[in-house]
Amino acid sequence: MCNKGNNEVIKCKAAVAWEPNKPLVIEEIEVAPPKANEVRIKVRQY
Repeated sequence: MCNKGNNEVIKCKAAVAWEPNKPLVIEEIEVAPPKANEVRIKVRQY
């Protein structure tokens, strides 16, 4: 789940791979707003 906003830094939970062949770690990350020619997408599970 992410905080809303298209032109601001958002905080999201993400599955992070720190090493090959190791389990993913769920961490909170900060995502910068998109730059020129970039888009931000929202992925949801239903």
